[in-house]
Amino acid sequence: MFSIAKGRLARHVPLLAGAEQMPNVRSWARRAGGTGLAAAALAGLAAIGMAAPAGASVPGPVGAVVGVYGWGLDPSPQPGQPAQISGLANVQQVAEGQVFGAALLSDGTVDTWGYDGDGELGDGRIAPVYRTNPAPVPGLDGVVKIAAGYQHVLALKSDGTVWAWGYNFYRELGNGTTADQATPVQVPGLTGIAQVSASFYDSMARGSDGSVWAWGHNGFGELGDGTTINRATPVKLPGLSGVTQISAGYEHGLAVKSDGTAWAWGNNALGQLGLGTTTNHAAPVQVPGLAGVTQVAAGQTHSLAIAGPGSSVWAWGDDSSSQLGDGATKEQNSPESIGLTGITQVSAGFNQSAAVSSNAAAYSWGKSGYIIDSGQSGPLSVPIQVLFPNNVDGATEAVQVSLGVSSSLAVVISAATVPNAVGDTLQQATAVLAAAGLTVGQQASEADCNFLGKVKEETPGAGTQVALGSAVSLTIGVKPARGACG
Repeated sequence: MFSIAKGRLARHVPLLAGAEQMPNVRSWARRAGGTGLAAAALAGLAAIGMAAPAGASVPGPVGAVVGVYGWGLDPSPQPGQPAQISGLANVQQVAEGQVFGAALLSDGTVDTWGYDGDGELGDGRIAPVYRTNPAPVPGLDGVVKIAAGYQHVLALKSDGTVWAWGYNFYRELGNGTTADQATPVQVPGLTGIAQVSASFYDSMARGSDGSVWAWGHNGFGELGDGTTINRATPVKLPGLSGVTQISAGYEHGLAVKSDGTAWAWGNNALGQLGLGTTTNHAAPVQVPGLAGVTQVAAGQTHSLAIAGPGSSVWAWGDDSSSQLGDGATKEQNSPESIGLTGITQVSAGFNQSAAVSSNAAAYSWGKSGYIIDSGQSGPLSVPIQVLFPNNVDGATEAVQVSLGVSSSLAVVISAATVPNAVGDTLQQATAVLAAAGLTVGQQASEADCNFLGKVKEETPGAGTQVALGSAVSLTIGVKPARGACG
């Protein structure tokens, strides 16, 4: 890290250490009593800028958005356990910064909460205060994707423009100045943008045409433009095209191309570029040994990728805090598979990692602060499934995760599985459905002597996953209009 970054990080440490002096301080866990459909969150591979394989359907169960949970450094009585907060609804995507969070809502607005010392909440003020309750960013709408850096935020609007606010000393807002911005400002020169990614002190954008743009700090070539010159406005990366997904790390960048290859650039002191060396590169180079890549995630000094027919997680770079998830703490300068398969999203933080599987299970490893049931509170050397508080049917699951410096956020849904009530009386079926978190919907009757007074059919059928609280229609057997049952 460069010295100024160390100074700014140290400046915030007292806030973290003294957080217990502030009632209800939880920058790492925000509640959301959501009513939106999880399909909106799941259709969300696009909403968070991820590229699904060609022809692939959106994975995961159907459910109702429960809200936003978080874990990590937390002054609560149960540190490290996922906690939910109130004040958010209909969450589509979350983005975690250093000591603040942001949530994109289904109506295209953005809520923020946490520390506001550099304008990162976008609420018009720059003050060393902490706002515990999520509140809308004034005047911002039509947003389809968000990204949070160390102390700044990017928002992509439906018209393809990019807006930014927060800390700007290293020109990470891309508006041609170094002045912090307490309200969103448009990033000039960008149109037709499809994805944004924010890092500590630089920012990136991917065009719908497969181009990549970058701006901000460039001391190690992390902008990928072939230089180490800081950029106050976006510059297009030369020689890089056909890009389907990008990720900005602390001092390095990653990209996925339409042919399934991964590309990297920037600081490589700990092998985070995955090239088998520790040589820095100011321009993109292909990461060897990876094929069929669908997503990459750049952390502080490590990298993750989803690749191969099994949608496996690959990791490389710094492993001093077990952030690679391979059971060791040895630096890897080439990609290695860590044995986690069926994954749809990965996220890399300061020295921790997280993933979401196709069946909506969330995993955490590294110095994530997550405390498992056994009481282990140190760095997790292998991926551990995050256990969210149970709802009625105990089926709370994640559809998206975002990591910050020392904390994690997840959009969580709750799904119920329709039980088999065929052959039960109406009273019995009602009780069985209620135990699963479901209700009885429309009732119909059909002549059938084999099911007199009992459920003959249920819609949707047994084993179907639906949103918690959904109604199940029942068909009850009755006597035929003529004749009697034998």
